Amino acid sequence: MGLCASNLTQEEREALAKNQKIENTNAHDTAADNEKIKLLLLGAGESGKSTLFKQMRILYGKGFDDAERVKYLPKIGFNMMEGLQVLCQAVMDLELEHLLSEPCKPLWEQLLQEPVVFQAPDKSMADFVKALWADPAIKEAWDKRSTLQVNESFGTFVERIDMLSQPDYVPTEEEVLLCRIRTTGITSQEYEIEGVTFCMYDVGGQKNERKKWIHCFDNVNAVMFVAALSEYDQTLFEDDNENRMVDALQLFKWVFKQSCFESTSILLFLNKRDLFEKKITKVAIQSQPAFKDYSGKPHDLEEGIKYFSDKFVSQNNNSDIEDKQIFTHVTCATDSGTMKFVFDACREIVLQEQLKRNGFF
Repeated sequence: MGLCASNLTQEEREALAKNQKIENTNAHDTAADNEKIKLLLLGAGESGKSTLFKQMRILYGKGFDDAERVKYLPKIGFNMMEGLQVLCQAVMDLELEHLLSEPCKPLWEQLLQEPVVFQAPDKSMADFVKALWADPAIKEAWDKRSTLQVNESFGTFVERIDMLSQPDYVPTEEEVLLCRIRTTGITSQEYEIEGVTFCMYDVGGQKNERKKWIHCFDNVNAVMFVAALSEYDQTLFEDDNENRMVDALQLFKWVFKQSCFESTSILLFLNKRDLFEKKITKVAIQSQPAFKDYSGKPHDLEEGIKYFSDKFVSQNNNSDIEDKQIFTHVTCATDSGTMKFVFDACREIVLQEQLKRNGFF
């Protein structure tokens, strides 16, 4: 038999009212959370996931104001010096020291011995970078960059070093997108698009970060899986013996084995189309041991894209969801115009799939 409210003390009535208010707030928050469309970004490290995450902020969120973009200067400086340090190490590993010019040898030795720090580009850094970048040994190492762990944006930043090192320089949105800092842990952002709230989660792609992914799997509406087309001849940052594309294919296969994704939309982004277009003219797909079964034209862009697209789609061998449709998009994450079109298309797909799951189709 329940207690009559009139028999409660003033203190008990206040406690009851407070508890009811908390329950009502929790119910409201739960209902609001259930109405959100949750998007989970998955993919291997260096695939471009975090660039897509930043693009969403530029296209649908608050973007990056001048003060926020200036904060990227030390990261850009770090990207340049880290890339240059990798090339200096490669000069030693590849036995290219004989190509080093005499004026550059002290700079080369200095960078090999000193740790790279977060520092905004200035005239001193610009002079240092330009001197090493012009050296024949560094150029030779750069030409072999597919075998090294150096980010492609390094070359763009070096070409812009005079501009980046100007006092009071404010990086562009493109430079913010090109800036690379490895994701650790879980990052999320919310966007309201035409009255619908989308919540996107970005997680670290390196193998030691993947154990954290499980915390993001509950009630996800769509998995946005990102794989870099251009990395078919490169190895993992964390394992020089494993091909990046092979790792991405295995990871995509793993996604289909997760029961929590059986009713989740799968959006596949074959990213870095621009880099793939350049690389395929020089590096034949079938020259890589893992992809000797490629039977298309050796240097054909469209046939190469189809080959890898088919590879990813074939990873779905889960009999419970073998008919699941995979929505594939070929992207360049740094191209805001193209990504706006792709994201809008993906948004419609996710909403349509959500309506289907709710029995409206």
